[in-house]
Amino acid sequence: MQKVAVRSNGHYSSEIIPPETSATSSNQAITAFNILTYQRRVLPILLAWATGSITAGWLWWRSEHSFWRGFGIQFLGWGAIDGLLALAGLRGVAKTHAKFIGELPTAENARQTKRLEVIFWVNAGLDVLYMVGGKWLIDRPSTSSSKLDRRGMGWGVIFQSLFLFFFDLINALLLNSKRG
Repeated sequence: MQKVAVRSNGHYSSEIIPPETSATSSNQAITAFNILTYQRRVLPILLAWATGSITAGWLWWRSEHSFWRGFGIQFLGWGAIDGLLALAGLRGVAKTHAKFIGELPTAENARQTKRLEVIFWVNAGLDVLYMVGGKWLIDRPSTSSSKLDRRGMGWGVIFQSLFLFFFDLINALLLNSKRG
């Protein structure tokens, strides 16, 4: 919280402004979007999803049923990749935070916001392709011994891609609204 002096009717008074706002010359508080703060809030969600995916995937992978083994393999793999991406992102945020001492210049904040928005849009498109690939795994003709494994893998891909699609789409839309 920041305490600022506000002039009203010729008198000064103290007003507490939350950290993400600042006082303007017209004595109104405006919200300042900080991409670093946004990333520090969003990346732990991806990390939690990754942790849950790895845990569930490990349990399913140990199943005696080939469908669930295939499903579990996908959860293990996607969870590991999502976890690495989330950790790398958090590390990058920490480095950028240290470089700019926590407060990005307006132009740099806008540049990084646009860059992250584009990444989310591209990933949302890729997520749709992953779902199509998962459907292909489910429908692909095969011998009966491997069909259940592949169906489990296909459903695992679809389930993981569906979560990531909504995660990427929501974040792309939110960042677009912050830039607009």
